[in-house]
Amino acid sequence: MVDAFSLPRFSFHPVRKVMVRDEHKRPLHAQAKNKGEFLRDRLQLLLQRTLRDEMFAPPPVRNASHARSHAELTPIESLIGSSGRKYVCGMLSEVVEGRWYLEDLGGSVELDLANISAQTAGLITECCVVLASGRLEDGLFVVEELVFPTSESRAQTLQQFPQLDSFGLEIKGSDGPLGDALRVAEGLRNAVNDMVVVVSDLYLDKPQVMARLGEMLSGLEAACPPLFVFMGNFTSKPMPARPGDHKKLKSYFDALADLIAKFPALCKSSRFVFVPGPNDPGVGNVLPRPPLPQTFTAKIRSKVPMAEFTSNPGRVLFYNQEFVFFRDDLTQKMRRNCILPPAPGPDGQRLKDAEHLVRTLFDQAHLCPLPPITRPVYWNYDHALRLYPLPHVVFLGDTVDQFDYNWDGCLCVNPSSFAHDYSFVVYQPASMKVEFSRVDLPSEDGAARSDSDDEAAAEGERDEQEGRIDRGEDGDEDNDHNDTLPPPEPEYNPDLL
Repeated sequence: MVDAFSLPRFSFHPVRKVMVRDEHKRPLHAQAKNKGEFLRDRLQLLLQRTLRDEMFAPPPVRNASHARSHAELTPIESLIGSSGRKYVCGMLSEVVEGRWYLEDLGGSVELDLANISAQTAGLITECCVVLASGRLEDGLFVVEELVFPTSESRAQTLQQFPQLDSFGLEIKGSDGPLGDALRVAEGLRNAVNDMVVVVSDLYLDKPQVMARLGEMLSGLEAACPPLFVFMGNFTSKPMPARPGDHKKLKSYFDALADLIAKFPALCKSSRFVFVPGPNDPGVGNVLPRPPLPQTFTAKIRSKVPMAEFTSNPGRVLFYNQEFVFFRDDLTQKMRRNCILPPAPGPDGQRLKDAEHLVRTLFDQAHLCPLPPITRPVYWNYDHALRLYPLPHVVFLGDTVDQFDYNWDGCLCVNPSSFAHDYSFVVYQPASMKVEFSRVDLPSEDGAARSDSDDEAAAEGERDEQEGRIDRGEDGDEDNDHNDTLPPPEPEYNPDLL
């Protein structure tokens, strides 16, 4: 497992036509020059990929008998004085409010988007890299077609740049195994029963959510999945925000540690990975987000030996498969910042938002292709959000309904919100199959209990717990101002709910 701040940084060298690794350790807070640098790197990465596409790459041998037609990309600075239809590639920007421009490494041109006849599927926002075809008229580039650069599979990228190594482990082989490719691939084929369980929006301050989580762990204890991934948010509202929230938040994670400890087989054999959400404690809402602070997770670290806390996004190498875990409400943000309505599919049917989103992320080779003013990023660590080469699976924690979508051999899976409908996903790496699951607690008569039943049963317990914490009775051994022993920590027993 590698967090975002340990990921090696590669940049494309336009003269040598290779990916160059940056060996220097970069500070978290960058200088002003780094803002333009990370945007240029985004553009350069997709530009080199576009120039290798069959549509724009010239034939290796110019033979009249085997001639192959190809288009040419025109630099924006060369548009002046040119005539006819041109192809340009650049990044969308709003230099003047309400007026859209296309920028490349040498210049910019204002766009006329009123007469587009063909448009890519996806969510086109500011800072997206696009291919535009059209004509320059009176200083405006009249766009006729607007599409994303063609994506490429993981195998194609590693064939072109075999030195790319997302984990900094000198991985060999196009499928990304460590060391002996045959040995690792054989290990994955033998792990037919291995599962990866992914949960998003695990509200620890909701007793009914903890009860459902206990039921889920109980049902999976016999299978002992090797990997559990819990993605935030870990509370229903941002914390700590008020005095006393620090103790409350610590007590919630302590309760989670006690719950996991009730299943010794899982504690011994399963790895638990925690990915923070946008509302979890941290230093600002900037990507990538650091791991959860140790002050809240000390009890989990002591009771669950194989618990690990990573950044958002985080990456895991499972045998020869690379997983990316990212928690953000991307669908809502991308739809809100679209500069054009999403285009229909090839047959004229309306595509789902999930399909538009996945195509955008994979074509842009980036987890969050939004302008920095909309979704701030650390300029020196924007490379941690890249999807280049494409991983095997991207687990995208979003609040929309569950979905899985395959694009260019990369699978994107959304487990949805566990706090809303108690849904999660189970992924089987050997077969690359996704199972959408949901937890329902049985009532005494055998029927599934509703959320209202859980709320009524848990209301008194939640009020008693929060009242006890507000009085300083959090059960901490360092709480010297309590003369009496604190009451035992509440246990979330599914049979009592």
